[in-house]
Amino acid sequence: MKENQEVSVVKKFSNEFLKVPELIFEGLIKSTNDKDQLNIINAYRKPLSEQFKSLSSLINEGFERSTSQAISEAENLITHASGLEMIAAVKPLSLNLKGIFGKLGLASIARELKKLILFVLDLLNVKPWVIDLLLLIDQILNSLLGLDLPTKMPAILSSMEQDYMKELSAHFQLKNQRVFLFNGESEE
Repeated sequence: MKENQEVSVVKKFSNEFLKVPELIFEGLIKSTNDKDQLNIINAYRKPLSEQFKSLSSLINEGFERSTSQAISEAENLITHASGLEMIAAVKPLSLNLKGIFGKLGLASIARELKKLILFVLDLLNVKPWVIDLLLLIDQILNSLLGLDLPTKMPAILSSMEQDYMKELSAHFQLKNQRVFLFNGESEE
C-alpha cells in the first residue's frame, strides 16, 4: 500500500476488532482470584480468539471481493454507527469486570458490535452462516460474563440475548420490505 493511500474504514474496523477478545480476557482475569473461574476463562480464550479472527477474515474477504459501492456502503455504516468508537469503548469497560454493571455494559457493547458486524458482512455479501458464528461468540461471552454473578444473571443475559435475536429478525424483515417497496420485488 502506498504511504499516501489511506487505510479503508472496513480494514481498520476489522483490525481493531481483533483486539477485543484479549481486552475481555485481561479484564476477566484481573477480576477474579478463583482458580475454577480462571480455568473456565482460560478454556475459552483460544476458541473465542480464533472465532474473532475468523470474523475478521470474513470481513477482509468480503472487502476484497466486493464492489466499490458495497465497500462504500459498509464504510458509511461503520462510520455512522461509530464502529471504531464502539471497539475503543471495550477497553475502559473491560478494566473493571468485578461487578454486574461492568459486565452488563461490556455485554451490551459486544452485542451492538456483533450486530454491526452482521450488517457489514451482509453488505459485503458474506456467507449467511456467519450468523451461526456470531451466536457461538454470543454464548461464550454470556458464559464468561456470567461467571461469579448472582443466580439471576443468566436469566438477565438470556433475556438480553432473546431481545438481540428479535432485533436481528426485525432488521432483516424491514430490510426485505424496504427492498420490496423500493424495487417492487422481495429479496429471497
